[in-house]
Amino acid sequence: MKRYKAICFDLDDTLYDSSWHYEQGVKATFQTLHPELDAEAAFRLVKERTDQLWPIFEEGTIDLAEYRRLRFVTDPVLNKVFDEKMADAFHAHYMSIASNYIRPFEGLAETMEELTKKHQLAVITNGPADAQWLKMQCLGIDSFIPEDRLFISGIIGAAKPHAAIFHHALNELGVEPHEAIHIGDSYPHDAEGALAVGMDAVWLNRNGSVRDVHPQVRVIRELKELLPLLKAC
Repeated sequence: MKRYKAICFDLDDTLYDSSWHYEQGVKATFQTLHPELDAEAAFRLVKERTDQLWPIFEEGTIDLAEYRRLRFVTDPVLNKVFDEKMADAFHAHYMSIASNYIRPFEGLAETMEELTKKHQLAVITNGPADAQWLKMQCLGIDSFIPEDRLFISGIIGAAKPHAAIFHHALNELGVEPHEAIHIGDSYPHDAEGALAVGMDAVWLNRNGSVRDVHPQVRVIRELKELLPLLKAC
């Protein structure tokens, strides 16, 4: 195994099924706070708007409160007026129950336990500051990765694939780019972002997506494949 001093991970959809977690939490919140609505239809609408608004939030055009509130507007599907107070209440309830739906991908604990013996482990993630550490605690990986090795775009002020968030993490970890490797499910955000600053990269391609892959990027389909891959480096 190449002696990486630091091994960095993305969080959402890399270490756990973020899509399932989000869907179940949103549907459950609709069922509790707005039982008069069709939770399935309401979720599809909110998910569509979330996908539209997230890139705008990442680039800093809207702030976190606006991002969370703009998902809820008057719509024929919902047939309901969601004001700011209702949107905030929805998010607060969602945050209070979302941890019930976090489930780690197979092999997470074993991978972390083995890698932490010889490497610094860290997480580099795009997202708001108030959610990511809670997710790590629910996944049980806070014992392997302390909070000061969780690098969140919402705190740092730069999101992957921008070099600034990777450089910030490397500086805090005290390692050079060639001494670190980054693993994530997004090819442009994780693999290309890491390569651009001189890190090695592993693309976790769970869905078997077909695309051109840089020859320096290693590809795996499951997290449990990571240990054998690193040992073969």
